[in-house]
Amino acid sequence: MGAALARAVLNAGFDLTVWNRTRAKTEAFGSQGAKISETVLAAAETVDHGVQAWLSYLMILQLLHRIYTQMAAPPRIGAPRAEVATILHPLTGSSGQF
Repeated sequence: MGAALARAVLNAGFDLTVWNRTRAKTEAFGSQGAKISETVLAAAETVDHGVQAWLSYLMILQLLHRIYTQMAAPPRIGAPRAEVATILHPLTGSSGQF
């Protein structure tokens, strides 16, 4: 999901900063013009708009908490942020239809 969003942003001609826990997953976007951030904190501190794509909303909340408690300055009030997560079946953990 995150890769598809990143491709759409790049294809639309916008600047893009990417970060992933697995740096190799960002390399293709770097070769297409995206700026690769070394850490999630560095990415959060250098962008005005943010989109996070994770497996679950809990993971997003934990990440945002970690970022915001470590930032040198608080995020700009009103800065657009969007969070998207895969919806998992509560019993099987599958992302398929249920």
